[in-house]
This record gives sequence, C-alpha cells and structure tokens, in this order.
Amino acid sequence: MFSRRHCSLAAQVPLILICGFFSGCSSDQDDSDLLSPEQLNAGSVESVPTPANQSVAGAPQGGADSDLQQPATSVETEATPPFAGGNNSAPTPRTLDLETATAAQLKEVALQALDLGQDDVAFKLVRKALRREPENPEIIYFHAMILAERHRFHEAIQILDELAEKVPQSKLPVLGQTAEWMVEAGQFSEAEDRYRQILAIFPNEQRVHQFLGQLLLQLGRRAEATSHLRYLMTVGALNQEELRALLLGRHAFPGDDTSGRLVPLDDLAKARQAIGDGKPERALELLQQSDQPLAKSLRARIQTQRQEWDAVRDWLATFDDSTADVDGQFAKARLRLEEGQVDQALRAVAQTILLDPTDAEAYDLLASAAEQANQPDVSQRASDRAKQLRKTVEVGQQVIGDSEKNRDLVAQLIVLLQQLQRPLEVFGWKSVDLVYAMQAGRLTDTQAKQQFDEISRQREQFLQSQKQQINQDFLLCGLRLKTP
Repeated sequence: MFSRRHCSLAAQVPLILICGFFSGCSSDQDDSDLLSPEQLNAGSVESVPTPANQSVAGAPQGGADSDLQQPATSVETEATPPFAGGNNSAPTPRTLDLETATAAQLKEVALQALDLGQDDVAFKLVRKALRREPENPEIIYFHAMILAERHRFHEAIQILDELAEKVPQSKLPVLGQTAEWMVEAGQFSEAEDRYRQILAIFPNEQRVHQFLGQLLLQLGRRAEATSHLRYLMTVGALNQEELRALLLGRHAFPGDDTSGRLVPLDDLAKARQAIGDGKPERALELLQQSDQPLAKSLRARIQTQRQEWDAVRDWLATFDDSTADVDGQFAKARLRLEEGQVDQALRAVAQTILLDPTDAEAYDLLASAAEQANQPDVSQRASDRAKQLRKTVEVGQQVIGDSEKNRDLVAQLIVLLQQLQRPLEVFGWKSVDLVYAMQAGRLTDTQAKQQFDEISRQREQFLQSQKQQINQDFLLCGLRLKTP
C-alpha cells in the first residue's frame, strides 16, 4: 500500500528526492496531523465513502472515478493541528468543510485514506484538490501515484512526463518513478532506457543499479545484470539474494521463479529458469521462435549438448563474434572442438570464461580442449575449477534455503570464494554471516558494528590496491594460446 512515507521515488536519486523537491511531502511530519483510522472508519466522514458505505451521500453514482460534487460536506477531526500542506492550518471548528478546505488539506486527508486502503476515497479527494490548484506539482504527482495504485500506469506515466516538461528539476525523480511503473506495466525496454538515463547522470546511484540489475535478471540478461551487481558489491550494497545471483551467472537457481523479485518476465528468462530446474527440453521449446540474439545463442548452446551440429553451424553463420555473449562463445567453442579446430575452440572457451568465470561447463570444455592441445596441467586445473564452482553453487543454494541460517555453510562458501579469488563476494558473505550471528544472539550491536566497519575497511583497502585487477592467468588456469 502506498504510504505518505513512500512518496519519494522508489528509485531515489541522490539530492533530488521527490519528497525534497515537493516540500509539502515531508516524511518527518508527525502522524498526529492526520485523521486517525478510527475517524475515517467510524462513520463520521460524511462526504467520504467508508468500507461500510461505498457511495457518496448526495453525489451522482458515476463509479469509483467520479468526482465529489455535493456542497458543504465535512470531515470531523479530533483537534485543529496544521495539515501537512505547509502553511495551511485546519479550521478551528471540529469539522473540515470539504467545499472550503484548501488543496493541501484535501491532499492530507487523501493520504490518510490511501494509507487505510480507501483508494476510491483518496482518488476523489485528490481530484478535488487538483481542481483547487491544477498547477500544484505536489498534487499532480500525488494524483499520478493514486492512478498507479489503481493500475492505470499509462495515465500516471503521461502525467509525470508532462510534469517533468513543466518543472525540469523534477525530471530525474520522474524518470525513476515512471521506470518502476513501466516494469509493472510490462514496458520493459522503456523502463530500462529510463534507468540508464539516470545512470548517465548519476553513475553511482545505488538504487538504480539495484533496480536495473534486478530487471535484467528477470529478462534473462544475466551477464548485463552482473555488471550492476558487481558495482553494488564494491560499495557493500548487495543483499543475500543478489549475492547468490553472482554465484551462478549462466542460469537461475532451481526455484528462483517462486521469488517475486526474480520471477522471469520473458521467454529468455523463463528458459534460463528451466535450465536451472534441470529442464533443457522446456528451455529449447521456449527459445524456439525467438529472434532475440541472446536467445538464439542459448538455443545453440543447448543444441551443442544435443549434438545438433548442422543447426549450430547455421546459427554460427549469423553470430556476431564481437558481442559479449557467453552462450554464443560457448556454443562456438563446442562446435570448433567437435570439428577438431582446437586452437579456435580454446580461444572461444577462453572468451567464455573471461565473460563468466562462474561457468562450470566452460571449464569442463577448457579441460577437454586443453588436453587435446597437449596442455595437461591446464586441463587438470580446469577440471578442478569446474568442481569448485559446482560446489560453490551447491553450498550457496543450501545457504539460501537453510531455515536454520547455518553459519557453517556460510563459512564453507567463504572458503570456496577465497580459493576462487573472488574477494568482494567474500566480503559480502562475511556480512551475511554477521547478520546471522546477530540474529542468533552471538554478537552485541556494538560488536557487530565493529566487525561491519572492519569489513568495510578491508573492502576499501582492496579496492584501492592493484589486487582488484582481473587475474586472467588464474581464470584461464595458465592456458597458453597460440598467436592467430
């Protein structure tokens, strides 16, 4: 439910918050300035429909979206505190006359009604406030928010877009809010574009990285999502679900589609979920008709496992080798190895691993190709790496699903990530372990703060060092590539 304390954008932009831009929307205001739930629900709101009476006395029955039209109706109040509109105070009598009330007063009653789940009441009141002050940006914004609550996203987006044209300094928060609504309305590419517009101006805005990363995960574009999650990792802003996503770059974990935050939004994401659930045939079915390049590449990867080499060759003839396409590079490597072109296979699988060092199948392929290239040490190291990665995923899945919040499992995961030279993830999981310890009563707040501060210090020290540079020799297990 929308709350007056949520009137800032879901995608908050530093220094340009909607609650800061529209000064009347202050999250610091005391709730005593508003009508109590008892007042709105007790039947004393003569002009506002309550759960027991969904019609407006004396008003035309034009449906939920009709405006309040009857004169001299009132809302009874307990006292006469100022309303949240700024300089407008409530009248001294114990009733607020809806016909003479200011726009700010009407807006505050609407906010309270919305908090109580009375969307129809809030909508009618804000429409009345808008007639009082049709150019008031705060009321215009609130009107759009109520429309969005009613799933009228197109209208809400149009209203805020028009507001941004009239009030240029509202553009960034409007971009963030409308992007969120576009996701809910299924306008995914438009939402992505708006998030990227914000990042072009505020490249370090954590909330936008988080929202965009989540959207890309839900669209099956996991490699792109990873770049945003890795940025969040550098500032220690990843939650446990996002940390888990970094353990497995190629496809989803089993059961991820039961989480609202990770429900697949298109066929590519559904196919990756099907692979995670061990259903490659279902994934192939989902991808069969797609013209999306990433979907074609994933389909080709599955076809290499089915040894449908002619289909893979047809796909490769149209593949853009310059793209950062993990599945495409893997499929190319598998085909080249099948054709006996070992050097080309090694170059393609190396590219696959550099794009996604969590891909255990790519390390299996590297082990096979390196053995054929007479690099047995590389082959052995690649085989061992594949086992480590699978163990990491196995433990990570248990950590997430473990209702006991087993710290021993977290400790295993931390050790594995240290062996894989992924220190930023180590810092993230150490923070998770601290949360578990606090919840188990093993640490005081003071002790926890000291340890969190120490993790932050180590992270900053690491980021300032040269150690954060990718060690390609380690990632490629010492592979020696011939000059083309």
